[in-house]
Amino acid sequence: MANRVRAMTRRARVLLFGGIAALLAGAGIAFALHGDPYIDLASAPGLSETHQGAIWVQGGIGAGTGNFDPFATASPGGSTSPESAINICDDPGCPAPQFDTFTGGGRTHEILLSAIPEIEIGGVKYREFSLDANDQGSDDFMSIDDVRIFLDTQDDASGFDPLTDNFSINVGPQPQKVYDLDVPVLMRSQTFTPGSGVSDITLLVKSSDFVPFSDTDCSYGSMVCNEYVYFYFLAGAYDGAAGVPDGLEEADWDVSSGFEEWRTRLLPVVNVSKTANESLDRTYAWDVEKVVSQDSDNSFPDGSFADTQTLELFEGESQQVKWKITWDRDDGTDDNQQVAGTITVVNPTGGAVIEKKIPAVINSVEDVVPGELSTTNPDCGVSFPYTLGAGDSLVCTYSAATDGSNGTNVATVNIDISDDGSETMDYLGEADVDFTTATVNEIGESATLSDVRNAIDQAASPPDDGMTMYTETFTCDDDAGQHDNTATLTPNDGVAGDQDTASVTVNCYELSVSKTANESFDRDWDWTIDKQVADGADQTDGFGETVTLDLFEGESGTVTWKLTATRTGPQDSNHAVNGVITINNPAPKAASNVMVSDTPPGGTAVIDCGGGPG
Repeated sequence: MANRVRAMTRRARVLLFGGIAALLAGAGIAFALHGDPYIDLASAPGLSETHQGAIWVQGGIGAGTGNFDPFATASPGGSTSPESAINICDDPGCPAPQFDTFTGGGRTHEILLSAIPEIEIGGVKYREFSLDANDQGSDDFMSIDDVRIFLDTQDDASGFDPLTDNFSINVGPQPQKVYDLDVPVLMRSQTFTPGSGVSDITLLVKSSDFVPFSDTDCSYGSMVCNEYVYFYFLAGAYDGAAGVPDGLEEADWDVSSGFEEWRTRLLPVVNVSKTANESLDRTYAWDVEKVVSQDSDNSFPDGSFADTQTLELFEGESQQVKWKITWDRDDGTDDNQQVAGTITVVNPTGGAVIEKKIPAVINSVEDVVPGELSTTNPDCGVSFPYTLGAGDSLVCTYSAATDGSNGTNVATVNIDISDDGSETMDYLGEADVDFTTATVNEIGESATLSDVRNAIDQAASPPDDGMTMYTETFTCDDDAGQHDNTATLTPNDGVAGDQDTASVTVNCYELSVSKTANESFDRDWDWTIDKQVADGADQTDGFGETVTLDLFEGESGTVTWKLTATRTGPQDSNHAVNGVITINNPAPKAASNVMVSDTPPGGTAVIDCGGGPG
C-alpha cells in the first residue's frame, strides 16, 4: 500500500504560564457580567467586564512582545469629537477612506482573520484587539461608543453605512457581522496606561463568533485563510445622559487625541503540519495436509482418503493410488505497528499574512502517537530553545512503535510569545492515524509447494485454499514395503512453513503349491507250455510230441508226460500318475482367476478340484 500524506488541521492555544493568568489575577479582574448602561473601565485601575460574550479589559493583555500592527486608525487632524474610522485596504486602487480614517504610514489596512492572534482563557479562545488612544492633556476621559466587526471574503469592500450595516462597494454577499457593541465603553487613555504605543484597553471577542464563509483554517498565522476583518469604531460621542460611574460626573468623554489606533499584537507564531505514515508487519501461517486413497474403482471419492493406505497385492499385481494435497493460509497476524513521518514547523511571518518579520523561539517539539508503546522523541537536528527566523521552516522526523490504535497523532510545538519568556503558546499539528490503510509488509504471503514422490514445485497462491492431486501405481514385488510421501509448504520469505506426510504400505503375496505323485502301470508277461511224452516210466529223455504204445487187449503201457512252461517278456503298458495338488493363499484377500494345470511327463493330467478351478 502506498503511503498517504493527509491534509492537516492546525490549532493553537495559549498556555497561561503566569503571564496572562497572573496579570488578570493580580489585577483582581473577575470578568463580571455587565449590567450597567455602560462598560466601566474608567473609575479605577484593573477593571474588566464581560459583555455580549466579549471581554473588555483595561490595559494590555500579557507581557506580549511589544510589537503591534495598527490596522484601523482615526485621526481627524485636530481635536474633533466624536471621531470614527473603518479599516480599508491600502494597496494602489483601493477605495478612498471614510469618516476620520487615517491611512498614512500603513496605519490603516486590510487585515486577514489569520493575522489576529488568539488567546485562551478558561478554555475559551478569543481574538484579541487592543486600542492605543493618544488622548492629550489632563482630561484623558473618553468613550468608545460603537464597535462593529465584520467578516468578508474580499479585501477591498468599502462604502460602509453605519445605519444599515451595508457596504455599498462589495462583491457577493454582504460582510457578516461578528460583533456589535450596544453600550459605550468609558475609559481613560493616560492615567492608568500612560504613554503612546501602550494598549489602553483590550477587546477579546470569542473566536467561535468568527465563522468563515468557507471551511478554511483561519487560525492565527494560517497561510490559507482568505477571510478579511472589517473593524468600525466610533469614539467620543457619550454625553453622560445614561449615567456615569460614581465620582466621574464632571468627566468629559469626548476625544482630544491626535489619533485612535486599533491594532493587533504581532505575536510570534508557527504553523505546524505533519505526516503520519502507518506501517505494520502481517505474518501469515500456512497449513498443509496430505492424504492418499486406494479406491478400487479409481473414482477416489473424498471419503476414501486417509493418512495411510495398505495395498494387499499378489506377485505381479499392480494398483493405482491417488495422493491429495490441500493447503490454506490464515488471515495473518499483525505486529510491529509503526507510525513515522515528519513534523514541519513554519514561521509564516514576513509574508502576506503577517508582513512584519517576527522570529519564533521554539522551546520544544513533542509528538504523541495513539497507542504508542514508548515516548516519541522527534529528531529536529537542532538544540532547543531554537530561534526560527521569519519565513523559515524546521523539519523534524519521528517514528513510534504502537499497539495499532487508530486516532489522532498530535505534534505540539511550544514557542515564546513574550520577550521575557513568561508567556508561551502551543501550536499543534495533527494527522489521522488509521491502520486500516497502513503500508503492510507481508511476511509469508506466498509459499512454494514441494512433494517427495512427485516433482511438484508450484506456488500456493492466496487467498483461496488450494488443492492438487496426482496418481501413482505400485507393483509387486518391486514396490513391496512402506512408502512415505511428504508435502512441504515453504513460505517465500523464510518464515516457518508446514509439512504433512501420508504413506502407502505394499504387502506382496504369492500362492504356495504342493502336490503328491503316485505312479502306476501294467506289466504283461508272455507264457508258453510244451507238453511231451515219453514211453516208459520216469523218463528223462526220449520225449516227443507223440508216443505210440502197441498193446494187446488188457495189456498196459506206461508213459511219462513232461510239461515245460516258458515265460517271456515283460511288456509294460498303461502307465499312470495320480495324487493331490494343494494350493495355499497366504494373502488376506481372495485370489481370483486362479487356474490349475498339471503336466506329467509324457502325458496330460485330468485335474479334479471338486468343482473349483481346473
